[in-house]
Amino acid sequence: MKRKSNRLTKELYQGGYWYFVTVCSYKRRELFQMANADGWCGDTEVAATEITNLLIKVFEDSVTIYPSLHIDHWVIMPNHFHMIICFQEGSTTLGSIMKTIKGVSQQKIVAATSVSPDIQKWIKNQKGNPYKIWQKSYHDRIIRNDQELTILQHYIRDNPILWEQDSLHPKNRN
Repeated sequence: MKRKSNRLTKELYQGGYWYFVTVCSYKRRELFQMANADGWCGDTEVAATEITNLLIKVFEDSVTIYPSLHIDHWVIMPNHFHMIICFQEGSTTLGSIMKTIKGVSQQKIVAATSVSPDIQKWIKNQKGNPYKIWQKSYHDRIIRNDQELTILQHYIRDNPILWEQDSLHPKNRN
């Protein structure tokens, strides 16, 4: 059975807007160390920190790949990340940017398992396919105004503090 798309019209994903994006790890495995642009949040696990550094590097490299891309705010949580981004209308699409971020980070993390025993052990101890990092799709929201932008910026900033109450926290799953 074909999966129904939850996307809006194609034109809305070609830039000129602010987007709030959430990407979850495969089976919501806790692969990452909490981090944001200000640094690390919470306790650190060596392998999770290494994997998180790879993802942060992909964020940084994405701005080089897509020169009109601006990453306003981001946070990496144990099993997902959020970001607020914008890019020039007509320069690319949200789908292309997310495909790059997910694809390149997947490649880098899987490649790291062959050179880092810590990462290899960490990934293999997680449930599911150890070489699949991300869920199939991602959630996006077009930010409609400055008030909503400010609310989402605060949400990203406060996300590590509120992790225990987050709906994506493992203990809160139904």
